[in-house]
Amino acid sequence: MKNIIFLSFLICLLIFACTEKTTNENSQNASMNMSEKEALFVLDDELNYTVLDKNGQPVLAPILKSNFFAQGEFTILWKDKNFFIAKQWKSNSICMAFENDAGLYAFRDNHNKTKYGFENFNKTVVIPASFDYVLPFSNGIAAVKKGDKWGYINSSGKAITDFLFDDANSFHGFVAIVEKNDKSFLIDSSFKKIMEIHSKYNIRELSSDVVVLEGFLPNKPSILISKSGSVLVDESRNYYKIYNESDSVIRVMKHKNGESLFGFINIKGEEIIPSIYEIAKDFVHGLAAVKTTKGWSLINKEGKAQFLFLEVENIEVVNDKTALLSKPNGKYSMLKIDTMKENELSYKKIALRHNPDLLVGEKEDGKKDLLNTEGETIFDHTFDKISAFQKQRAIVVFENKQQIIDDKGNVLKEFPKDTKIIFINKLPICE
Repeated sequence: MKNIIFLSFLICLLIFACTEKTTNENSQNASMNMSEKEALFVLDDELNYTVLDKNGQPVLAPILKSNFFAQGEFTILWKDKNFFIAKQWKSNSICMAFENDAGLYAFRDNHNKTKYGFENFNKTVVIPASFDYVLPFSNGIAAVKKGDKWGYINSSGKAITDFLFDDANSFHGFVAIVEKNDKSFLIDSSFKKIMEIHSKYNIRELSSDVVVLEGFLPNKPSILISKSGSVLVDESRNYYKIYNESDSVIRVMKHKNGESLFGFINIKGEEIIPSIYEIAKDFVHGLAAVKTTKGWSLINKEGKAQFLFLEVENIEVVNDKTALLSKPNGKYSMLKIDTMKENELSYKKIALRHNPDLLVGEKEDGKKDLLNTEGETIFDHTFDKISAFQKQRAIVVFENKQQIIDDKGNVLKEFPKDTKIIFINKLPICE
């Protein structure tokens, strides 16, 4: 009887060891298969997940959906400079997590739920849970709370300021907002005061050198600040909206007599085109579509109108040679900018797909054509679906096929229609 029990014990031990070895090998293989290739898609064939590069080629071996990993809450399948693709423990699903620059994530202590620290994506504690609250890392710095005061730490957990703030926020770009003695201040990454602020603001990073402070209140003007701490645009300029930089120009919006009017400034905050337009779109290749009471026109960066379009509902600048015109009768035309000649297109809807050289024309039956900037079809067949382009790639569906194509119309990889192909940035976020 003892021999039977001992033999059973050995068999169980052997099974556990093999299972653990397989699990560890799978984890190691996932890591070993990580290469310098740029991942763009995930292929879901019902049994496996396969991470694909921009040409539809696998960058690592397929991962069984039913393959459960014994160690850790997540197993990393792919790591890029910006994100992880991970598989959750005892789950068939995969997810994506954006990686912050420190690679550290807040956690709450299981035993003392009032204390917080930081761990890496593999759930290994890097900074022990010794704080009363923490905010996410940004630019290698995190705001943390001890008692009723806030300070900042670096990625090794070392305090780089005293705990002297009544409130603190994460850095956005090179600035953060802190509160001390009932006053709020904007500070830079060396913790020097840039300015005192008298209202609540949201910080938005325009570039590595410029940030915008957007007021929470509806009638609170925005502020533009440079990395040196200079205020490029203050509240007196009355820009209630400062948009993102495009073509080295920034679109802005003012309120005047109850109306919103748009204009443009440069990256130094200097006005280059007054806020006189009912509608203005971002500059593309030196041109912007704008609308006044007279109609639509295309302007250059000096504000000079090239042409006035009286019977047009909308204009989208496609590139430096063409623009898409939408007419009141529901028709569309491609405009050659140099000659101002129009080519009418027979589609019920035309859309840009995040690509300066391609458009999608939708027919009355819902089928779609991929068009060049002349309005000509690139393929000799229509599609059921055409995704937006990302990094010069799109996913298309027609008949019983699903394809990855490039921005030249070349088919890079073909799959059965029922196969699921997902852009990585469309994956659910890991929780």
